[in-house]
Amino acid sequence: MLGWLSLVLSAALAFRLYHLHLHRQYRYLFVYAMFSTLQLAVLLLLPHTRLTNRSTLYGWTWVVTEAILVGIFVMMVVELYGQILDRYPGLASLTRRALSWAALVGIPLSLLTLLFDVGDASASRLLSQFQLLQRGTMTGLMLLVFVMACFLAWFPVRLNRNTAWHAGIFFCYFLSKSGLILVLQMAGVQVQASVSSGLMAISLGCLGAWLLALSKQGEQAEVRVGQRWSEEESHRLLGQLEGLNSALSRVSRAAAGKERMR
Repeated sequence: MLGWLSLVLSAALAFRLYHLHLHRQYRYLFVYAMFSTLQLAVLLLLPHTRLTNRSTLYGWTWVVTEAILVGIFVMMVVELYGQILDRYPGLASLTRRALSWAALVGIPLSLLTLLFDVGDASASRLLSQFQLLQRGTMTGLMLLVFVMACFLAWFPVRLNRNTAWHAGIFFCYFLSKSGLILVLQMAGVQVQASVSSGLMAISLGCLGAWLLALSKQGEQAEVRVGQRWSEEESHRLLGQLEGLNSALSRVSRAAAGKERMR
């Protein structure tokens, strides 16, 4: 029942974004809603057999579609960083590089988490290797999402209302989803049912929040996020942000100039 409800909400979100002409502004949220709808439709129609030593069609389908979803999550984080830092191109360039390094950092971190792994020893090699890759990527993305949340909590930046809502909902959704995935992979099948229910409940709540929060008017209305500083302190912090952005922009232009000279 929850699976079918999630499918309906995913399809409704994709339709709403397209109907409001927001699918270009939130391109990868739209792609996520579309692909999630397709994934759920296929998985709900396939026999639900757990992937053990003998791979099943359901298991292969789940692994392939989850791998694609991880890639979509990466692009959603990149897109959200670009929207938040739209006025600060130097910082935006830095975060794109940070995202590239996140994948490299996430793999060693995932190996460390294996020390605490008490997962099901009968799981197939395919599933184990995929979970290792998924864990590494999600760990790296969790670091970037956490940094993004700290940035928005500290600096009094202005965003359009849609982006502010999208950022808040995505933080809740992604951090909860990735945290529950790590719990599932480390604790094993004994908690699979409860973790799956938790993931589905979070997914439903966030899909509903996206449906209600994003609007055409929200693209024009601006809100200030972050801690409520005094006017003087806000100007000081924004000045520091502008200075950092300018310095990073100069470094990027200098590096590009040297690259062209070569």
